[in-house]
Amino acid sequence: MTTWRSDTPQRHGDGTPPQPDRIGLGGPGDLIAALPGLLGFVPEDSLVLVLLGGGSGRQVVAALRQDLPVLLAHPEAVDDLAQRLRCMRREETFDVLAVIVDGAWEGPAVPEACHDWLVQQLLMRFGAAPIEVVGAVVASAVADGAPWSELPDGERCGTVPDPHASDLTATHVFHGRTIHGSRAEIEAVLSPDPLELREALVDELGRIAGGVLTRRRTGGAEAVAAEFDDVLAAVAQVDTGDEPSVGESARAALALGNAEVRDAAMGLAVGGKAVAARRLWGMLARRLEGVLRAESAALLAFTAYAAGDGTEAGVAVDAALQVCPGHGLAGLLDEALSLALHPERIRELAEYAVESSAAEGLVVPWLPSSPPARACGGEDGAAASTAS
Repeated sequence: MTTWRSDTPQRHGDGTPPQPDRIGLGGPGDLIAALPGLLGFVPEDSLVLVLLGGGSGRQVVAALRQDLPVLLAHPEAVDDLAQRLRCMRREETFDVLAVIVDGAWEGPAVPEACHDWLVQQLLMRFGAAPIEVVGAVVASAVADGAPWSELPDGERCGTVPDPHASDLTATHVFHGRTIHGSRAEIEAVLSPDPLELREALVDELGRIAGGVLTRRRTGGAEAVAAEFDDVLAAVAQVDTGDEPSVGESARAALALGNAEVRDAAMGLAVGGKAVAARRLWGMLARRLEGVLRAESAALLAFTAYAAGDGTEAGVAVDAALQVCPGHGLAGLLDEALSLALHPERIRELAEYAVESSAAEGLVVPWLPSSPPARACGGEDGAAASTAS
């Protein structure tokens, strides 16, 4: 295994933090401290693979996490990771840094035999890909002062600096991203809201659904535009810091059951109100059941993915597929996450949704839009309307 590579980035000007995918790492301790910024939460009992690529070969391009107990109990899971990395290498060349976070390891003594075994599995199975593991380290926790030791021989060791002071964490916070204390906190984003809130929304849905569906059948393009306006109004309300009323929430929820409106809503993943849209999708998913919960969760996954938050996207995809195993958008996002497709591809799809929906009269007033050069329905035009 090669020596751990150091790449300390140049300091950027005040108020202009480095972009997350351009940050270098100064050493094992810095890498461990940066994990919450890379993943969006503080990992526990995990294997985290940090992928280094870019022009210099030292830029962080992605991070993947797997439960450590699963890997130790099922060695074949390493093959699954190797397959994912092999698929990712079709788009970009990278090397791998491996970080084991093991709460049972007390350090700073020589690492446990299971850590060496896992590193050997990575070297053997990734090497067949071929993917090079250029460094490995174990830490007891991702916390200030936690011990770490380099693998396989523990020749280098130290303590983790404060993760809250990590350049990468600061960058994400600067850009408005939340760093969660654990993966469980992210999963709570889709935990059901209190019963009274859910019942109030369900009652309102029952009261207005008949009229909405009748207008949808008979109103043509004007009815579709009116439903999209209901979604836009709810997003704008969230953007002010207020929660939509029960009636506004119900109208927005029903509108997402309209395929044209739902596809147009994918465009809300970009622009100045993307955060508000993400909050709305999360709120609706926590209060809805059945197909409408799946639609909201899938849009949450799409918006989170476009923002670079693959962990929340994965949680939302799972929620959507649990309700509707055949959900089109959720299924596509699940595949994209498995291949670690870059968020820029999702943003491109969102931008196309804005353009193609505008051509059909569904315009987002706070986003620039221009009709696509070719008519919808061809190979390119189908890209933003594959959800079902």
